[in-house]
Amino acid sequence: SGAFEKAVEVAVRYADAIEAKAWGIGAGPSASLRMQHQFFDKVVYTKMRAAMGGRVRHAVSGGSAMDRRLG
Repeated sequence: SGAFEKAVEVAVRYADAIEAKAWGIGAGPSASLRMQHQFFDKVVYTKMRAAMGGRVRHAVSGGSAMDRRLG
């Protein structure tokens, strides 16, 4: 659906901004991006975490390297 695809796009942009800040090459997520992420956290991400047991924060790939974008 369109809402899920938008939630994925926001999650990827948010993660990229957090990573850039951690590496010292960016300022982190903008206020607008943080607000979008909070919205989708309430609407979409919470449901996804609940479906995986409620407390998932990371995923590990034990096979081979994963592309940065899985879609």
